[in-house]
Amino acid sequence: MCRIAYLDATTATAERLIAELATREDHADASKHHLPRRRRQSLAARALLRAVLALEDIVSPSSPWQLLRSLQGSPNVAVTGTSRRSISLAHSGVIVACATAEGGRIGVDVERIGLERPVLALARAAFGPAEIAEVEKHGAAEFYRTWTLREALAKASGQGFGLLVNGLDLVPAIAAPDRRRIGDIEWDLASWTLEEGYELGFARQAVASGAPPILPPWNMALPTTTS
Repeated sequence: MCRIAYLDATTATAERLIAELATREDHADASKHHLPRRRRQSLAARALLRAVLALEDIVSPSSPWQLLRSLQGSPNVAVTGTSRRSISLAHSGVIVACATAEGGRIGVDVERIGLERPVLALARAAFGPAEIAEVEKHGAAEFYRTWTLREALAKASGQGFGLLVNGLDLVPAIAAPDRRRIGDIEWDLASWTLEEGYELGFARQAVASGAPPILPPWNMALPTTTS
């Protein structure tokens, strides 16, 4: 099972999740940020993740999931007992997002769609030639689709900013869930435009051919089904 969720960090739902689910470790990590907005994003993202992990229904409140960090310092694995999940967190503006999967490295990214940004100049500084051509043709929508997918790949692969701006074509012509070989690894990729005015991208290292599909992200503040 692969789950992706997002939430407006300024809502009452976010406040409730933080009060009910955020651990001492979550609060300690959030306190490292100087800006109140960043502290709120950190806490809301962690609480959202714990709410999604709670859907696994295999851990008691007295034994919460422990979040392990990648070499880059970001949480990338959750463990409890003998259970292990790949995880990824993201935030932009008021939206926080998370993803979990039973196997394979994953990455998620969310970006506010800002029409005031110089998207073509940013694309020319970071993307590959085919990706730049698509931004020239389709504008901001194509830029944010490409950027969030590249960012998700950068997180999942552990290569970080270097991959994000390496000037190579990585995700041209991906408009729906798709499998793409990048280097020596096959990746399952997907992106969505959220009603709230944000783009969300997801990358998962491909596992067996019969792996569960990538489910569309859901807004944790709204009733939903995840099966």
